[in-house]
Amino acid sequence: MTKKFKYDGKSRPANDLYTENFKRIFGKGVVNTETSVKDLKNSLKDIDEDYDAAEDLKKIEERNGF
Repeated sequence: MTKKFKYDGKSRPANDLYTENFKRIFGKGVVNTETSVKDLKNSLKDIDEDYDAAEDLKKIEERNGF
């Protein structure tokens, strides 16, 4: 009977397949260069201003019969 290798959860295979798969999964893909952080913050600000929690609470109360 052969002794089974105990996997410690930290070891990685030391071959090229690991490197290739790592690059495939985590490598740079399509990068959006037209949108800036400032644009995203402005979009979120607009969404927050339009959001009305009271309206959503009324819908939930009506749905649940409170």
